[in-house]
Amino acid sequence: MPRKKEILNQKGQNLFSMQVYDQELNFKDFNPTTSFTKWAAAEVADFNDIPESMNSYVLQGGLYAVFIHKGTPASFPKTAQYIFSNWLPTSDYELDKREHFELLSEKSKRNDPDSEEEVWIPVKEKKTHIAVTGGTGHLGRNLIDLLLKQGQSVKALKRTSKTPFEHPNLTWILGDLNDQDALQTLLGNSNALIHSASAISLGELDQDYVYDVNVNGTSNLIKAALGRDIKFIYISSSTSVTDPLGDEIFDEDRPYKKDTRFHYAYTKAIAEQEVLKAVETNDLNACIIRPTAIFGPTDHIPSRFGATILDIYNRKLPFITDGGYNMIDVRDLSQTIINSISMGKQGGVYLTGGEYISLEDLSKLIKPSKIPMKLSVDLLISILPVINLYDKLFKLKWPVSRESLYTLKFSPKKMDSSKAAKELLHQSRPIKNTIEDLLEWFKEKN
Repeated sequence: MPRKKEILNQKGQNLFSMQVYDQELNFKDFNPTTSFTKWAAAEVADFNDIPESMNSYVLQGGLYAVFIHKGTPASFPKTAQYIFSNWLPTSDYELDKREHFELLSEKSKRNDPDSEEEVWIPVKEKKTHIAVTGGTGHLGRNLIDLLLKQGQSVKALKRTSKTPFEHPNLTWILGDLNDQDALQTLLGNSNALIHSASAISLGELDQDYVYDVNVNGTSNLIKAALGRDIKFIYISSSTSVTDPLGDEIFDEDRPYKKDTRFHYAYTKAIAEQEVLKAVETNDLNACIIRPTAIFGPTDHIPSRFGATILDIYNRKLPFITDGGYNMIDVRDLSQTIINSISMGKQGGVYLTGGEYISLEDLSKLIKPSKIPMKLSVDLLISILPVINLYDKLFKLKWPVSRESLYTLKFSPKKMDSSKAAKELLHQSRPIKNTIEDLLEWFKEKN
């Protein structure tokens, strides 16, 4: 740089060789006619006293990948070949449309085979394309919101022509879990699939539907995913395995439930086994997330838990029972699920719990001034035939089933989610904080 001494306010002695490309750079298409602006530059403290015929330039800034080129300029194409053909395609990054430059220090010597210079390549994290089932539900909606906030591109399945919400990076696919054409469209160009769609049983009348959604739907998705380079994340349930006895620790190693009376848990257990079978026999890159009871904002429909919390707050719930739940904030669970895209191990099963709380203590957090009357869960189980008959005639607002009552009664108080914490960075906030946030969100949304 012959006129270097004219730059009076230079910071340090390093020089920069900078390239500003007129359009997005694709190394495969790079040739001698590729247009760019070349700068020979030095870093300065300010733009005062700019020498005549020189110009100022401010770097946009951002994330860079830095490499060391050792050798003469004639050997630089080998370094570029490694960067753009070997490192970049296999990394978690892609080129960003910003300045490329080489930093030339005292180690940079013209035409010396021992010369060294830093090669700075502008990069950004690759935008992954995530497919989501159950996107109109409580968990699915929160998952999509968080994925979009983190800059991901999302495709989601919907069963009706109505579009729940819109975003420039969100595409809705019309269809259901039995529609192979819709599933192929959903998975096309997707890096990962989060299968959060499920049907919850509220009694014996809807068992065929629950089985079709939870088991057949999952099998259809597995079939559509086979042969694709895609991460399959199945959202199961902690109820899919047997309940602990006494003070047993509840973790991932419990046997599956086989009692068909608990149809939701039974179908989730079968679906889990279908996923693990595909891992073993077809090398499906899949992992399983087993959440506990999910609640928290946002809750647009609202969910059954959200509606119950609202009813307690508004003093509309006539009674509660003993027992309780291990509960996880939907926002914490959503982040853990997103973490599993890159961190979940093939064939891994992860229990993602939060904090156990009794219904009585939950009611105190929601409305301390008015706790609903408490009835024994054993009493409710004993009179369940009467409750079911009443429900058939008059439709209860708060469906009561054998499954829901047994879940309350036997919900584990000692749960070990350390595997998810270690491998997926799973975290859970206090229930009190979630209740406060949820009630505030409901107030804002009226």
